[in-house]
Order: sequence, then C-alpha cells, then structure tokens
Amino acid sequence: MIALLKIHFYLSRKLFITVFLFIIGMIAIQWVISKEINLGFLTFYLFMLSPSLGTSYLLENHFMKRLRVMPIDPKDLVKSLFIFSLLLLLIIAVPIGIYQTYLYLNNQIGGFEFSFLSIAFAAGIASIGSMLKNYLSNPTKGTKSISIGTLLGYFFLFTFVHLVIVLIFSIMDIVLMGAPIVPIIGFIIYYQYFKSASTKFPAAEF
Repeated sequence: MIALLKIHFYLSRKLFITVFLFIIGMIAIQWVISKEINLGFLTFYLFMLSPSLGTSYLLENHFMKRLRVMPIDPKDLVKSLFIFSLLLLLIIAVPIGIYQTYLYLNNQIGGFEFSFLSIAFAAGIASIGSMLKNYLSNPTKGTKSISIGTLLGYFFLFTFVHLVIVLIFSIMDIVLMGAPIVPIIGFIIYYQYFKSASTKFPAAEF
C-alpha cells in the first residue's frame, strides 16, 4: 500500500507544483488588491476539488493498464487511490481550516460563514469519490474528469442540508455544533463509493 501511494505522489508531482503555484498566485492577487487574505467558502470549495486533478492525471489508460499486468491486488489499487485522494484533500483542507478558524476567533468572520466551510469539504470529498467510482467501474470508457452537474449537485445538496442543520442548532444558540455533521455525511458517501469501486473494479474489462 505504501509503495502504491508513493507511486501516486511521484506521478502527480508536476500537477502538485501547478496547484501550489495557483494557490499562491490567488493569495498574492488578494493581498495586492485588498491588502488582506480572505479564503471564502467558494475559494475553499475550489481548493477542495484540486486533488481530483491529481487523481485524474493518475487515471490515464496507460497508467491503469500498466498496473493491471503487475502483481497488484485490484482491491489494493482501489484502496490506494481513495486513500491518496483523501490525503490530498486533507493536505489542502487542514491549513485553510486553521486559517479560517483564526479569522473566526478574531471576529473577522461570523459563525455562519465559518461553519459554511463544512459544505466545501463535504461536497469536495463526495465529488472526488464519485469520479473515482465512475472511472474504476469502467476504465475502458476513459472518464477522467468530474461532471459539472455532479459538482453543482453535491454543492447545492449539502448547502440545503447544512442550512437546515445549522438553522436548527442556531435556535438552540449552538450554531457551530451543526458544522461537523455535513462533513460526516460526506465521509459516509465517500466510503460508499469506495465499497462500490472495490467490487466493480476487479470485474472491469480493459
């Protein structure tokens, strides 16, 4: 498993550099224009989707065909791709989450805006899980990109669920208590996609 993860990170190194420079560029532009850095939930959502680019790069047909002739358990390959995507998601999410927490504790953003970031995380992880499952279920189709409809669908779904949950908790004056619920739902959906891919990939034709 460790060896597979190393392969994934190695083959995606150029794309990681591109994403890193893109993030730095956005931060620099914000600083030049407004003299402050504000990573709102829409920007955060885009950052959440960036790991899917790395995974998409890995899922090219020649890469998959090469691994299929190697002595690798298909289920281990599926597991490594899902773990790899989750690690990338957390690498991006944790620093931004810490920064947004700092802004919230210093009263620079409100509770609703702060908790709204959980939508970005949930929608991002569900979208990536959907992309992986769809590709691994039928590698010959060569689907490596995420459907815009899938992105928007998850975003609006989690937005609605989140607002309902937060509204209920806000009535009890504990609005932030509702923030972790939507990411938990996102993890559950991600895990269901993983189980589906683990079943379908070994039987897939190349």
